[in-house]
Formats: sequence, structure tokens, C-alpha cells
Amino acid sequence: MVLLIMLFTWYVTIHPQLPYMLGHTPDELFMPSGLMSWWPDQHAVQWASIFVSQTRELLVVLWFFAAIGFGGRWSLLLAGLLFFVHYGLFKAASGTTHTWHLTLFTLLILGIFSRPGNFTVDGLLSRYFHNYPFPVKPGGIWEGFGIKLVMCCTAYVLFAGGIAKLRYGGMDWLSGETLSHFLKEMPMIKGKIGQSLYGVLESHPFMFRMLSVWTVALELSAPFILFFPRFRWPFVLNAWAFHIGIYLLMLPRYFPQMTVYLLFLNLPGFAGEFQKNKEAPHLQKISRISTWLAAGLISFLLLVFTWTMVAAREPYPLTHVPMYSNRMTDEYIGDFQKSSLRTLKSYQSAAIQYIQSEQPWFLYVYTGNMFNVEVWNGYEWEQLGKSFYEGNINRHLWYHRLTWAFCSDMQYQYAHEFKPTFLNTTKIFQAVARQRNGLLNQRLQYRLMWTGDDGPVEIAKFMP
Repeated sequence: MVLLIMLFTWYVTIHPQLPYMLGHTPDELFMPSGLMSWWPDQHAVQWASIFVSQTRELLVVLWFFAAIGFGGRWSLLLAGLLFFVHYGLFKAASGTTHTWHLTLFTLLILGIFSRPGNFTVDGLLSRYFHNYPFPVKPGGIWEGFGIKLVMCCTAYVLFAGGIAKLRYGGMDWLSGETLSHFLKEMPMIKGKIGQSLYGVLESHPFMFRMLSVWTVALELSAPFILFFPRFRWPFVLNAWAFHIGIYLLMLPRYFPQMTVYLLFLNLPGFAGEFQKNKEAPHLQKISRISTWLAAGLISFLLLVFTWTMVAAREPYPLTHVPMYSNRMTDEYIGDFQKSSLRTLKSYQSAAIQYIQSEQPWFLYVYTGNMFNVEVWNGYEWEQLGKSFYEGNINRHLWYHRLTWAFCSDMQYQYAHEFKPTFLNTTKIFQAVARQRNGLLNQRLQYRLMWTGDDGPVEIAKFMP
């Protein structure tokens, strides 16, 4: 059932979005990272579009086979590997997202360590066909170990989020001021329930502090699910409430991650087939080799997860979860006063920090708002605003790539002779301009303007 819910969520969200997103992403903005860096640089988006068009339905079929328990462990493992590539391509074309990381870990781990149980298609076929190639066998020690690894990944994702909030937000995060400001700056209120919840928060500001402390406490306590089974039910209920609250008030939708939590509760029809086989009279004795192998695998994961949090890097498929974690108030973005970011020269120190750690994360929204795109209408330059990228590329991709390019340009300027050049920013801007003209079948001229206190300053221009 868990796999079916995951499949349905993917099928109604990313599955239809991915071809469209690839069709609206220029090669210059398509940036695979980490274990997806092997993707070819030449005609990267074209190859990605071909691969997705040829395999997207195969992924659905394999995922469905895995959900009904057909094809042994191979259907789930192959679905996980194919999902790894599809999600990697989505990340490369979306700029940033963390919603499906835990689902990816789950598919790969269960594909390696679990197999269909008795109440599956394989179980049914095994009873009537003695030579069936995927017979159901009694559960062994690795069945439950797979679930423990999924728990370990879950604890990592949430614990990393808590560490990031303390590291980048500090007391301003725990005070509730940052959460309040994020909701004011980036509201995504959904339905009457969301409006009522937001109204309650606005009427009782102290609740922002309560929610902030509760959020960090929940995330930092996630490792307890590994050692205390009785803690799993209250943890899952709190985590569901946490994610539903995020959905009602903010942009992220963590339904795939919420679905994974069902595996930890041993509910009939949800997780039992992965954790134990009731027909097995007893678990086999754990060999020394198995013990060392399990210990080595867990130690490796812990080292990788720790490195990711300490180094603050996000090589795919890992994440140190920096989003919504830095200090954000009326006066500050991270360590920087907003008033100090309104001139090109003063922006430089923030640019250097962003290149080193992609923090403060909210800088990518702030920077996007400091720019304006203008189009030449034949007589004068006319402001385009958001219509420059809307319908042409993903908004988050535009903000993220533009900020990264702009900060890359800014970090190499000399303070004593500040005559900035914007080669990377120009490359990104011109790529989107070409994309827009191609989709509109026009030959329009554009320019990118910095609108800070020392503006307007022309940063880049596109002349077809």
C-alpha cells in the first residue's frame, strides 16, 4: 500500500511536470549534481527529454509491479534505479527541491533488502506454479534491516533540518521571528483551513515561538525512532501534523515523506510485508559476516550523512536541508542587514558566503526581486517583470540560477577598483531570453537591470 500511495503521488505531480519542465529549460540552466554529474554536457536537455519520454511509463509499470509484489525484488530495485535518474533530472531542471529524497532512499533500500511476501502476486503465483521464477521465501534478518535503514535516512533528513535551523537561524529561529517572517514573505495559504490557521497565528504571535521550538525539537528527536519503538507512533503523528501545517501555510508539499512514515508503524497492509514473514518459524541466526556487513553499511551512511551536514553541501542524492533555515527578519537575511544588500559593492560579502555554502538561502528570493527585465518595444524600454520567466522556465530555477551566476560574478570583483563584469549572469540571462523568444517565435531585445540604491544599472543585454 505504501508503494501504491507513493506511485500515485508521483504520477499526479512530477510525472506530468517533468517533460514540460525539460521542454522549458535551456541547457545553460540545466545543472545535474553529485551522482548525476555523469549526464552528458552536450545537448543535455535534449538527451534528458529523450530519456524521460522513453522510460517514464516504464517507471510507472515497474513501480506498480513492485507495489503488487510481482517480479521479485527486481521490479522494485529497477524502479528505484530509474527513479534515481528521473528525480536527478528533475532536480537539475528545478533548481532546488527536497520533497522526494526520502522516497528515493526508500525505493532503493527496499529494492535491495526486501522481497514480496505471501499476500502478493508472486505469493499467489508461487502456490500454483512450482517453477515460478520469483518464489516467495521465508523472511530473514535483512527484511527488518531494510526498514531500519529507511528509519536511519528519515532520522538524517529531519535531524539535518534541525541542525540547519540552529546553525543558520540560531535564536532568531527559535524566537519565532524567522518563521513569522517567512510566512509573511512567502505565503502559500491553502483553503479555508489554511486561512483559519494563519488567522490564529496572526492573532496570537506567541504561537510562532511555540511552533518554532516544537519544529526544532521534533527534528532533533528524530534519531530516537531508531532505538525506542514506542516513540514511533507519537513521532509519526507529530511529523504528520508538522508537514500538514507546512502544506497549509507554505510552498513545500511533503506528502511522499509522510507516506514513508507508515513503514515504521507495522500497520497491516502497509508495512508488515517488509518487516516480517509470519510463516517463518523463527529468524535465522545472525552470522558474523552479516553483523560486520550491517555495521559497516550503517557506519558508512553515518559518515556520509555527517559529512553532508558539516560541509553544508548537497551532492545528489544527499541534502543538508538548508531551505527555510537561515535567519529571516524585517532587518536581516542571515548575517546581513537588508539595507546593506541594496548596492552592488556592499552585496559582495553576501555573494561570497552564498557561493561557499548557498547561505543565506533566502538570498535567492531577495536577489531575484532586486532585478527587473525590460523589453525593447521599438520606442523605449518597457518593464516585463515576472512575465519574462513565467511560462518560459520554472520560477525557482530562474531565481536560483540567476543568484548563483550573479554571486559568482560578484565574488571576484576588487574592492579598490570596483568595475564589475557579469559574464556568468549574462550567460544565464541570454539563455532564458533565447528560450523565451523561441517559445514565442519572436526576435525581441531584452536587458537585465539591477534596481538597488545605486541603480538602475544594466547588468546584461540580449540582442538577437
